[in-house]
Amino acid sequence: NIQQYFEPISKDTHSYISEDGVTTIGQAIKAYTEVDGFPDLADSSLAIMGVGEDRGAVGNKGCATAMNSIRQYLYALASPIKELKLYDLGNITIGETPNDTYYAVIDVMRQLLEHGILCQPGHSL
Repeated sequence: NIQQYFEPISKDTHSYISEDGVTTIGQAIKAYTEVDGFPDLADSSLAIMGVGEDRGAVGNKGCATAMNSIRQYLYALASPIKELKLYDLGNITIGETPNDTYYAVIDVMRQLLEHGILCQPGHSL
């Protein structure tokens, strides 16, 4: 169960409502929130996740919060279709050491790929 590795995102992050009635990615994406719970990955083909690990990011301190910043812009974009098969798994819980976090990312990626789901973990690794 990969849910054990993740922290939910804030519901506020993904509640973008377009003023002109256009469906936004934030409305269409299935995201792991405390309210909605962890998404059922059975019909997904693409997932995103945050990895807030910046302990090994030489010259890139602060990159741990990058995915939350990206979400603000991504979720505000117009969605090309109302039923996206795109899931936001939330943020990987940071391990006691960077190697613990790397292990979690590798295990999550392995499990997702075994189910045919592509995932982009971010650039902080």
